[in-house]
Amino acid sequence: MTALGLDMDGVLYGWHESVHEYFKLNRGYEGTFTEFWSREYLKFSDEDWKFLVEIDILYSDRMPTDDCINFLNYAKYRFDLYYITSRPAYVKTTTEQYLRRHHFPFQENLIFVSDKVNTARRLRLDYFIDDLPKHLEGLSEVCKVVMIERPYNLDCRDKYNTSKTLMGTLKYLEER
Repeated sequence: MTALGLDMDGVLYGWHESVHEYFKLNRGYEGTFTEFWSREYLKFSDEDWKFLVEIDILYSDRMPTDDCINFLNYAKYRFDLYYITSRPAYVKTTTEQYLRRHHFPFQENLIFVSDKVNTARRLRLDYFIDDLPKHLEGLSEVCKVVMIERPYNLDCRDKYNTSKTLMGTLKYLEER
């Protein structure tokens, strides 16, 4: 079967939405999601990032979107799915519980790794869906990639096949 790698945050899970909401509730941020993730995040220091990635609840407080559920229900019969994330290892249990709670298929294929390129190569992935250009650049040398459109990847939308939705990625995954 065709092998498909899927990023978690920004693709299958709304981590960026959780961060935006955190800033609205706890830091008085009043701007929109798009404003936050196209401008404000650029002001984050390394300490800010370290603090944010260590907030465990930001990895589990969102329900999967209808788009995510519909995509996974469709894809599970057509692809071998691999969840390949650069989340910190200490949220592994949180992530595993999230996948179980929401009945994600192929839960046993959850991989925490910063080197997605060599992981994709080792797994012989045919496709990979991610939202971060820094990952897609290397991945595009190993497999076909599709980028999920997000406010922080505006500059790369012409470089990769891009979709606003997971269901919209199917047109790129089903071309042979």
